[in-house]
Amino acid sequence: MDKRPFPLDDLVVEQTDLIKLAMVVAKASTVAMAYALPALLSGWWRQRRQERIARLNLLLGWTGIGWLVLLGYVVVTRLRRSRGPVWRYRNRGPATTEHQRAAAATSAGPAMARTGSAG
Repeated sequence: MDKRPFPLDDLVVEQTDLIKLAMVVAKASTVAMAYALPALLSGWWRQRRQERIARLNLLLGWTGIGWLVLLGYVVVTRLRRSRGPVWRYRNRGPATTEHQRAAAATSAGPAMARTGSAG
């Protein structure tokens, strides 16, 4: 009889055990990435307040609602930044400054340029 507490002869790792371990590790890493998604996206998109988003994700992400709110905030902030300032002025009517008139005339073609002249 062997006096060691864990005999090395009995140490046999089955292939199914390794596959189960790999699946557990893969599932755990997928869940961790999904949990950290708002913080990861804010860092990837270089948004302001990345640390605040990461802290709120740690504090409120487990609730589900907090995670959805943070993810929505990060995505909406990204969409607003990618559109630029033009989307804010689309409902204000015709162009009022000289620069906006010139831009509208070049984008609309000669018909818009003729209507803008005093005659």
